[in-house]
Amino acid sequence: MPSKIVFIALFVFALNALSADCSFSIRNFNWGNIDLLFSTNASDIQGIFDVNCRNGEPDEQVRVCLNLSTGSGGMDASGDPRYMLNQSSQLAQLRYNLFSDVSRLNPWKLWTSPPPVPPDIVLTLDENGQSTREIPIYARLYGNQSSLPPGYYLSTFSGNQSQVVYGDTSNNCLVMFSQLTPTVVPFNVQMNYPPTCTVTTQPLNFGTIDFRFPTMGTTQIEVQCSNTMTYQISLNGGESGAWNPERRELKTPDMHVLYYGLYQDSAHMRPWGNIVNQDTVQGTGTGLRQSYTVYGFIPAQPDSWVGQYRDRVRVLVYY
Repeated sequence: MPSKIVFIALFVFALNALSADCSFSIRNFNWGNIDLLFSTNASDIQGIFDVNCRNGEPDEQVRVCLNLSTGSGGMDASGDPRYMLNQSSQLAQLRYNLFSDVSRLNPWKLWTSPPPVPPDIVLTLDENGQSTREIPIYARLYGNQSSLPPGYYLSTFSGNQSQVVYGDTSNNCLVMFSQLTPTVVPFNVQMNYPPTCTVTTQPLNFGTIDFRFPTMGTTQIEVQCSNTMTYQISLNGGESGAWNPERRELKTPDMHVLYYGLYQDSAHMRPWGNIVNQDTVQGTGTGLRQSYTVYGFIPAQPDSWVGQYRDRVRVLVYY
């Protein structure tokens, strides 16, 4: 029986050799403390991708390719935005992104993603076979995120989230990522949102009254606090330092006194004072303005003097 000979052709492709050794690092992105309650505009910062090549040949050229994936906080399917996660709840997502251009139009992503692709970074080594480069990475924290709860927000890039390959310029980035073992370049993206509250008030004007009869009046207090944050609103004893919230004092310039009270309800059954957890008003922030009505009551005091009476009450929000 005649023997059969089978020929197998094996094709091996090799990347062109490069003599240089390169190391990489990416500096952390940190916005510090940001008050999201009133941040309607975007906040931009800039990070640095550090490249250091050595031990190469003079005038040798090195192509460097950086892949940035979603980060631990994840990313929208469109590629914009990425997210940082609140480290207390792990549910609240803070919108941001990393970009390759100063206009912040092109998110920095994977080389296998649809265009636009990340920047093509090429270094030319000097006469000592060395080169260093600081490549900017542009970051943007988006505005109008006041509904998020306060806390520390973080996204980590490690493992396959942030990888670099490098080689001879005759090789493109897609080929190098398919054939070379990438270098992991870890970094963090972070921001802290401190708990925040603001309060605005309006005067309580009882108008012109008849001392022989009780008089009622109302005003509004508006509080805006970080979402999910509990708070308490207190009203102090006024300029007289009254300890009884139903026995505050309105006074004329010549110190005639008219007693009045401030209440949490229209029936004037629940005095509004400044003892926390006792006669203060409690609430939970939503990130939006919340309005509370203050009910004023002047009992009949027929022996009072005619004049203009006033008092100044201090509103405090505890959170």
